[in-house]
Amino acid sequence: MIIFLSKKESSLGVARIKWTTVKAPEYVCARHGSSRIDVGLSGFFLCKNCVSLLKKNVFADTEPAYQSSSSVDGFCAYCGNKLTARQTLWFLCSGCDRIVRSYAIERAASAFVLNWWNTNRKSNACTKKIKLEQTDPVKLMSFNGHKEWKKNASTSNPDFTGIDEETGKKLFAIEMKTGRNAINKMSAFQLDVTDCDDILSFVKKLKIPAYLFHVWVTEEYEPPTFRKVALDTWWMSVYDMEANFQQIRTRQREQRPAAYFKKSGFKLKEEFLRSVCENELKEFAKRLSERVPTLYVLSPENKTKER
Repeated sequence: MIIFLSKKESSLGVARIKWTTVKAPEYVCARHGSSRIDVGLSGFFLCKNCVSLLKKNVFADTEPAYQSSSSVDGFCAYCGNKLTARQTLWFLCSGCDRIVRSYAIERAASAFVLNWWNTNRKSNACTKKIKLEQTDPVKLMSFNGHKEWKKNASTSNPDFTGIDEETGKKLFAIEMKTGRNAINKMSAFQLDVTDCDDILSFVKKLKIPAYLFHVWVTEEYEPPTFRKVALDTWWMSVYDMEANFQQIRTRQREQRPAAYFKKSGFKLKEEFLRSVCENELKEFAKRLSERVPTLYVLSPENKTKER
């Protein structure tokens, strides 16, 4: 910044500012389709199929800014399969970089929950006729595609719904959240207030027992590649959430409030199979018909921020 003072301005102590005319290089975020101030190169080791998939669905057919000429044997960062992958880079803003990397996390977590259920449900007489269906799968979308989808989305749906294979009746709902730590390694479990509202929305709509699953997802490396892997999951019902609510706080570096819950409210996944036996589901459904739980309570300070 350069400051020039005229004689009159100098005598009055007034500064006239002349801003620089130098322009910084501009780069276009491949997901936004427009230049952003925080755009940088984001790299992924991807198989051929996943390069095409992301290019078409997430980056609106934008070609990679760079792709290595040589390939390596290792993990694909999106599908997680062990095969031949190439380092592939697109220009992305920080927000889109975070979103694109989250796709693999959600994919690994969903696969873990489905595989666990399908492997274990037949060992329990109560659950062997219940299929677990993904009812809100993560969709690969460009920024504009997501904006259009959000505008047209009328209500929220649970990530999974337990369905009686014989009658088609919806029996219970599961909302899934992921994290880098096992539940016992956390000081408390955090959930955005908007996510709590989404859970209550489908609970009121479906009127069936609902549960929250925390899935522990981490990285498995085969240098220079890695993939996301889910290792375990824990759960609690919406009434457990109500009983274990602690407080509302705004997370560091974030502007939106989050609800904090005691980690002791979570149970082992093995207990979930017993909890969804027919009699327990009937008791849960009866309880819901009498009263929908309150998942959090906003303090006066948080109410002011919400406005």
